[in-house]
Amino acid sequence: MLQMDGMGLIDQRMIATVLLRRINEERMLHEKGDEDSDLDFPVFILLEEGHRFAPADGEARSRGILSTILSEGRKFGIGVGIISQRPSKIDDDVLSQCKSQVIMEIQNPNDQDAVKRGVEDVGEDLLSELPGLTPGQAVIAGDTVNTPFMADIRARTTSHGAESLDATEEWSKAWQQRNSEPEGRRDADDEEGIQNRDIPLD
Repeated sequence: MLQMDGMGLIDQRMIATVLLRRINEERMLHEKGDEDSDLDFPVFILLEEGHRFAPADGEARSRGILSTILSEGRKFGIGVGIISQRPSKIDDDVLSQCKSQVIMEIQNPNDQDAVKRGVEDVGEDLLSELPGLTPGQAVIAGDTVNTPFMADIRARTTSHGAESLDATEEWSKAWQQRNSEPEGRRDADDEEGIQNRDIPLD
């Protein structure tokens, strides 16, 4: 796993472009019989926040190679999974080339429209269910199944690592910690109303 969330967007796209091109070249060499290829096995790539690498505005160098791999990579043993909570921000050409889909809850109308454009097999009845899906429910469609259907995704067995912070719990912890700390000691002479006994009174 290559974690790039600490990098700027331009750097993320540059690294993705270089890696995708190298993988594509090495797999092509191997399938053409070149024994010097560094990749003698199929590769499956998962891209989290996929709209960063294939944005709808097309302004990313990684979009071109990603589109090429999606359209031609299968015959060279390259698979790509694109993960995004904002399908409307993904390039239409790239989205349409994703031949299998696992679609979870989508509230935004623009994202719903993007899914309708990119997923031809899913009927209106299933698409109308997208805003009301609960966590763990998904519509599965595309080349991997005979017909689109709704499924319950089992709970993951690995640690998540990217869950949102429970703000209420964090506030409660911070409040309890602050209230449990001693306020600190003050000298008796600092107390309000106490006079300095070293100064003679008139």
